Amino acid sequence: MSVCFGGSADLDHGLLAHRVEPGIRSVTRIAESLALHHQARDNPIMQTPRNPSFGQRVGILLALLLAGLAGLLLLDPIPQDPAYHLFADTRTFFGIPNFNDVVSNAGFALVGMLGLIAVAGARRYVLFVRASDAHPYLAFFAGVALVSLGSTWYHLAPSTERLLWDRLPMSIAFMALAAAVVADRIHAQAGNGWLLLVLVLVGLASLLYWHVTERLGRGDLRFYGFVQFYPVILFPLVAWLFPRHRYVSNRYLLLIFAWYALSKVMEFLDAQVFNLLGYTVSGHTLKHLTAAVSASVVFMMLASRPRREDSRYVGADNERGVVK
Repeated sequence: MSVCFGGSADLDHGLLAHRVEPGIRSVTRIAESLALHHQARDNPIMQTPRNPSFGQRVGILLALLLAGLAGLLLLDPIPQDPAYHLFADTRTFFGIPNFNDVVSNAGFALVGMLGLIAVAGARRYVLFVRASDAHPYLAFFAGVALVSLGSTWYHLAPSTERLLWDRLPMSIAFMALAAAVVADRIHAQAGNGWLLLVLVLVGLASLLYWHVTERLGRGDLRFYGFVQFYPVILFPLVAWLFPRHRYVSNRYLLLIFAWYALSKVMEFLDAQVFNLLGYTVSGHTLKHLTAAVSASVVFMMLASRPRREDSRYVGADNERGVVK
């Protein structure tokens, strides 16, 4: 009898330990977590940084914009270099002077017209979630199409006076693309509406300012240079601060600027490329073609957008367009 009693006590003790030990381990883990929490709270090095708020991220961009403008004002005015008009390939074919630099503008006309047909036509219902999302792209492809006219006019008889008509449509395209990025990554209502208008007007104003200062004998390209190149600096930061997107993916944004950077290299090495290619095609002619490819990437970006995520698209915080 005593043996049975002893065996029963051991069994009860084992069952009790089996039930209690997991609870003790859970309490221990909770205590350790609380201790680590208090330690991290008291030790700034161990604290996990919070993601910046929407307002803070926009503030970063505005601060950099103001810093860039302040730095710009510290520079001396930049007049148009008359040597810019001395292109390497000045050959005349079929009665057209500077033939290659003139006809290579057909690439802009082709990309611009195809883009306008797609964005303004029936395909816009396939390409865009909302009708207003098409606004920056309408302005962009219109600017690209007009580049073909302005650049053709300029290259028929290169001069500072005619260069204005080459650069005006380019500024429209630059600013429209900037508005498209803002609309997609930051705030749809702003980028598709009032900010698009403001940016385009700022781009045009930068060129009118240059044109007036040239006529006054103290040409100043600083603000046009800012309009053209500063977005290239800011866009990677925008992509990092605002990773959610609907249209402007990082991959295509990189391709757009890679082709555009190549076009600027071709422009800078105009004569060297002409010599290297046996006086067949100049760097400036290739600049037109590679810039047109850069614009075509925008069209490919819109055409390749995955449609399966449309149901997840919301006006970010009821205004900004993002994928949740």
